[in-house]
Amino acid sequence: MTNPVVRLKDITKTYGDGRIAVPVLRGVSLDVAEGEWVSVMGPSGCGKSTLLNCASGLDRIDGGSVLVEGEDIHSMSERRRTAWRARRTGFVFQGYNLIPVLSAVENVEMPLLLGGVRPRRPAARRSRRSPAWGWVNAPTTSPPN
Repeated sequence: MTNPVVRLKDITKTYGDGRIAVPVLRGVSLDVAEGEWVSVMGPSGCGKSTLLNCASGLDRIDGGSVLVEGEDIHSMSERRRTAWRARRTGFVFQGYNLIPVLSAVENVEMPLLLGGVRPRRPAARRSRRSPAWGWVNAPTTSPPN
């Protein structure tokens, strides 16, 4: 693969208080091409959320590098990384942290709207086939209660 949009190289992350160390990520590397869909799967406690948090700059890494469009996000200041993350990343959690009265698309739209991003088309013209944000075949159902 040439020029991945996201490149994780030898990521390490350990949790602990100094007396007890729990290594969670040990030399994880991953390249993601533009337009590629990636699933992170594994049993509970294997490091999936930690990997995503480190890849997005939400958590600091202990070693390695995370390049997004060629920029090392962990070399940014905390303030710059926070602003970058607010503009460039987002998570949709499996069931918690969702607003139950909103559809899945509306749950994703909410932080975009709060961040000042405006849809390409007015809400009245949005549909499942032509979402305002450029998504295709986005689900319109509400999350389960």
